Amino acid sequence: MHVLTVAVQNVVRPADLGAATSDALHNVFVGVLPVAALAFLLIWFLEEVPLRSTRVEVDPGESGDEQLRVA
Repeated sequence: MHVLTVAVQNVVRPADLGAATSDALHNVFVGVLPVAALAFLLIWFLEEVPLRSTRVEVDPGESGDEQLRVA
């Protein structure tokens, strides 16, 4: 702040920058809130899909394609 000229220091004050930043972020959060609420409601309608129905065992003594066996 000390390297700025006096005219610029009078226009740009750290307190004003903090207030401007908080005002801008408030608007961003208020704008994103409906999108986040809609996304939260939509995830309740997604169908649950199981990731895997079989178990895979790995034998540390084997290598390559023979390493994976379905139990």
